[in-house]
Amino acid sequence: MNTLRMIFLFLFVSTLASAVSIDSERADPEVSLLGKALYYRDKGSLDIGQIMGGTYLKPYYNSTVNIGISKDNIWIAFDLYNSSGKDIEKLLVITSPILETIELYDENGALLGRKGMRYIDKEHKTLYPAFPVTVHPGQPQRYYIRISSLYGPVDFAVKLKDEQDYIDEDRHTQITISLLVGVVVAFMIYSVVIFIYSYDKSYLYYSLYLLSLLYQQTAYLGLTQLYFPAWFVKEIEVYAPITKVGMMIITAAFFAMHFLKIYQQPRLYRIYKGFIYLAFVQVLVMNNAWLYDLNYIVGTGMVLIFFNQWAAFKSYWHGNKQARLFIAGFATVFISYLMMISDALGWSSYMQDYLNIMMWGTALEATILTLAFTDRYALLQAEKTRSDKELIRRSKDSERIIREEVERKTAQLATTLETKDLLIQEVHHRVKNNLQIILSLIRLQSNGISDGLVLGQMLDLENRINAIAKTYDKLIIKDNLENIDMKSYIDELIRDISRCVGSNTKNISITTDIDAMIRLRESVYVGLVVNEIITNAYKYAFGEKEGHIKLTLRQYGSHFTLIIEDDGKGFDASKKSKSLGIRLIDTIVLDQLEGTIEKNTVGKSYYRIQFKIHD
Repeated sequence: MNTLRMIFLFLFVSTLASAVSIDSERADPEVSLLGKALYYRDKGSLDIGQIMGGTYLKPYYNSTVNIGISKDNIWIAFDLYNSSGKDIEKLLVITSPILETIELYDENGALLGRKGMRYIDKEHKTLYPAFPVTVHPGQPQRYYIRISSLYGPVDFAVKLKDEQDYIDEDRHTQITISLLVGVVVAFMIYSVVIFIYSYDKSYLYYSLYLLSLLYQQTAYLGLTQLYFPAWFVKEIEVYAPITKVGMMIITAAFFAMHFLKIYQQPRLYRIYKGFIYLAFVQVLVMNNAWLYDLNYIVGTGMVLIFFNQWAAFKSYWHGNKQARLFIAGFATVFISYLMMISDALGWSSYMQDYLNIMMWGTALEATILTLAFTDRYALLQAEKTRSDKELIRRSKDSERIIREEVERKTAQLATTLETKDLLIQEVHHRVKNNLQIILSLIRLQSNGISDGLVLGQMLDLENRINAIAKTYDKLIIKDNLENIDMKSYIDELIRDISRCVGSNTKNISITTDIDAMIRLRESVYVGLVVNEIITNAYKYAFGEKEGHIKLTLRQYGSHFTLIIEDDGKGFDASKKSKSLGIRLIDTIVLDQLEGTIEKNTVGKSYYRIQFKIHD
């Protein structure tokens, strides 16, 4: 009876310790071999001989192994057989690019090769480490794999693939990841540009956050192991997980603080500073071989992602309308972060099936958050509109009070100042009278001047003031108190210039083609420019010869084009550039009208001036 029990126990243990043989010819390349493998989690330091000679290995029924962040060794054993009758070349693919040490042994315990971040070399060409194996016809061949990672999470599957198919698949994956990285880099650069132009620090911190995320993701997805020097991967990247997570926490906290304007809420501000200090201390203290533990800083990151959303809702509740973009943008990566953290802590293996989810989520988040600059402009415009309405309301109130006060004190003006238009007309009338007084004083002063140069300067000054006075005169005699009919105004201005400057020059003809209505402020500037150019043409363009001046002014909505040209002799622009008239023209066009000016003074004079009147 005891003998039967021993035989039964032996057969039961043998069954548990036997791997299901895998047909390498018919194995599905997308199905993990782990479901038909033997497994042991070694908390000590067993070698291959002890594993082969002991009874440690037990059947494993899951498709992935995920022990999170652990210093334990994982032993895997599985049997491959060949039903085709000829040798089959395959690749054993370990679906994690961040494993530090992967060793493959044959059924005799001989080491067939080492892979992983600690053994990166120039032969490494794919995202995932892969071992070439040759399966011979006949008896099943057993393989053993030992996997360990002291500084990063352990989460992987084992798949059997054809070499060329896997290389093609890997190349396609690399292209997809590279495109996603390019998109995130573009958003990072865009955020830097916005910071440079707006000096909004939230965009600077967001670009730094994207940089730290890219640094983490390029290694997590395998790009660092492919394209960075081997010494960097072995000596720096292997030990960097805590530093990378800490960088992401710190930059994400700084970004959230500035974007959500957390400084307006002291309690939240202190909590964010606490996250920053805690992550900084964790990087300093735990980033060494004796105290190293990635779990703590990953836990800090998990708390931060929940706190970010709560703080965003609170900020929105307190009136920060832009917080809604933070809520929407961060929501796109919220699930991604939870999946990555769950993967790192050994709770799930979802990232095996959704490798690029963080990059996709980040690209979408960046799209939403970079729209915040436009949104902020729209909010400012709305606020400006509200402020303008309030200013107009207060202005109307002030105007009403002033009008009532004027009516009370001045009975004579009570019947003429009943509306705003009449008040404005009176103001224009007084300005015009003041300008006429100034003109009269200049003319009286000019009568006593015998110096021709000084007299010419006084005449130029008189014409400039007259150009301004004409605009107010037009407003007084017209019903429209805002816009000047430029044809009537310029034609009359040219007649005054002709009488004043060209009285001894009968051989000059002027034609105008004008169709424009311009507001008072801009019409004054246009009148001054016309005065300077026409006066200069009368004085210097023709001498004793006959000549012709043509002036065109056209309006296209809020855009205006003024062209003044003559068939005179032109002038040297470099010599005239310091004259008051030339400087006055340039100053008015460029600074006051915010327009552009084109000149051609060789053999003739040609001016083309374009400007826009903003509402």
